[in-house]
Amino acid sequence: MHRQVADSSNSEDSCPWFPAKFCVDCIEELQATQFKRYCDSVANTTCAREQRTLLERGPPINLRDRLAFPESDDQEISALWYAKDNAEHSAKLKDSLEGEERQALWDDLRQFVIVDEDTEQPGEEQTSKPF
Repeated sequence: MHRQVADSSNSEDSCPWFPAKFCVDCIEELQATQFKRYCDSVANTTCAREQRTLLERGPPINLRDRLAFPESDDQEISALWYAKDNAEHSAKLKDSLEGEERQALWDDLRQFVIVDEDTEQPGEEQTSKPF
C-alpha cells in the first residue's frame, strides 16, 4: 500500500516545507474536526488554566498540531502539499472564521470564562464549588 505523504509550511512566503508526521487521512481528520473541538473545549472545560490558554490563543484558523508538525514551533500551518497529487492545499480548518467574524466568536467564547478563586478581586463574591 502506498503511503500518502503531506508536507507543511508555516509561512506563505518562500519558507521551507517539512514532512508531516501524520498521514494525509489523519491530517484531513484534524482539519475537519479541530475548530469544533476548540469551541467545545472552551465551552465545556472545567479547568480554568486550560480555558485561559485556549482563550489567549483565540479561535484557530488553520491547522496546528505540535505532534503532526513539530517544526512549526507550535504555530498554525499556512499550507499543505500532498505528494499524492503534487499540489498545494489550504490548511484552513473546516468552519473556521477570519477577521470580524472570528473576533465576534472570540468575544462570545469569553462568556464561558471560569471564575477562578485565585484571580478574583477583593470584594467580589466567590462562586461556590461542588465538593
